[in-house]
Amino acid sequence: ETLARCLHLPFAAFFCNRAPRIRIPKDHRTLGNQALRSYSRAMLLVLEEAQFAQTTFSSILKEFAPAAGRLPTLRRDSDPYRQGMEVRKYLGLTRTWQVSKRPSVKAYFAWRAALENHGVLTLEANMESDAIRGFCYADEEPFVIAVSSADPFVARIYSMLHELGHVCLREGAI
Repeated sequence: ETLARCLHLPFAAFFCNRAPRIRIPKDHRTLGNQALRSYSRAMLLVLEEAQFAQTTFSSILKEFAPAAGRLPTLRRDSDPYRQGMEVRKYLGLTRTWQVSKRPSVKAYFAWRAALENHGVLTLEANMESDAIRGFCYADEEPFVIAVSSADPFVARIYSMLHELGHVCLREGAI
């Protein structure tokens, strides 16, 4: 148990016949023309925790919650304005509501609540060491959006909505 605590692993992991597989979403980060594809141990733990949360909440939703309406699926070749309106409508938000929520702590939590009320799991984690502002898992429900807790709230709102775009395209991404 002491080793498990030191390594930040569940004690049960020592009884597995193989290491758990961490699904890493497509990484869109680049520096110049160079793709950035390496992750710190801390970031791998964040990804693993997000997967665990997705699996756990999926089980809970199947057991206790009725099927939620499906988040709209967007297409890259369709009108972005129309698709944005479709997502807003699904979330039950108006343009007036969005404009009234000036970027702030209150606006951030209002956006999070809107997403979570529609079955999107939102998480925060410190991703500063990997220069990652957010990521999402869009392969199964509940969809997961994670943003960096090290960022100011206005950046978290941007990252959350950016990742929502990836989720609506059904592409997990970093």
